[in-house]
Order: sequence, then C-alpha cells, then structure tokens
Amino acid sequence: MSKLDQLMSNAESNIFSFEMFKAAYDQDQRIQNLVTNFDKEKIDFKDSAVDDLAKPQGSADTVGNMAKNAVDLSDL
Repeated sequence: MSKLDQLMSNAESNIFSFEMFKAAYDQDQRIQNLVTNFDKEKIDFKDSAVDDLAKPQGSADTVGNMAKNAVDLSDL
C-alpha cells in the first residue's frame, strides 16, 4: 500500500477519483505491477509474485476427472 501511496502522491493531488487512478494505472507500469484488478468500488493488490502466474485453464475438477479416467473400465 505504501508503494501505491507514494506513486499516487507524485500526481500532486490529495484527492483521487477513479478516472485519475485509471489514467495513472494506464500510464505507469509500476502501478500495474502492484494491482491485480480494480473498479470504481475497490482495488485488488497483488499479495506476492504468485499473483503474476497464469491461472490454469480447464475444468474446475481436473483431479476428479483424471481419477475417473484412471479407473474407467468400460472398455474392458
């Protein structure tokens, strides 16, 4: 939070609107590196470097599907 506070204070304004934050986010890679998502109501900050990793694609129950395939005896 302190990193974002410092970056936003460089905008030379004490009051920030959504539009001001969006403009700063769009222009400053450092802010993009601190934030995972934001909207007019909230800002989600990265907790760690793990937040930068891509989320796995596929079904929500991949392990369950793999287990079902492993014990599928219908072809025997």
